Amino acid sequence: MRYGFGTQVMFHLNGKEYPAVILTQRSEGGYDIAFEPEHGKVEFTFCHENRLRRITTTMLQLLEKERTRAMKIAHASMEAHSQKQEAQKQAGNRLAFIEGELADECRILGNMISGGDALSHTLGETMIDRLEKEYFATTNT
Repeated sequence: MRYGFGTQVMFHLNGKEYPAVILTQRSEGGYDIAFEPEHGKVEFTFCHENRLRRITTTMLQLLEKERTRAMKIAHASMEAHSQKQEAQKQAGNRLAFIEGELADECRILGNMISGGDALSHTLGETMIDRLEKEYFATTNT
C-alpha cells in the first residue's frame, strides 16, 4: 500500500501507536513522517511501511460496503444473462448473442463500480485505497 503526502496514519513505536502524517515517500522505500509522541510535541522521523497503519473512517467503511454490494448486484446480473445466453444457444435461438452482450455490459459495469483494473490488482491496491484516491485525493494545481 502506498501513502501519499498528507495521509493520516498511526505510527507504531516501542509498543505504542501515535497519530502521524506522511510527508514524503522515499525512492528506496519508507516514509518521512511527522508524529506526535506527546500532546503538543511534534517529531519528524523516517519509518518503513510495516510500522504504519491506515486510519479508516466510518465513512470509508460505509462507502466500501455499499460499493461491494453494488458489485455483487452487477456480478449476479452478469451470471443471470450468461445463463440465459447458454440456454438460448442450446434452444437454437439466433438472438442468444443479445444476452451475451448484456452479460458483458454487466461485467463492465461491475468493473466501473469497483474502480479497479488489472494494474490496481497488480499493485496490491485495495478498495479502501481506491476510495481514498477517488474521494479524498488532493491535487497540486
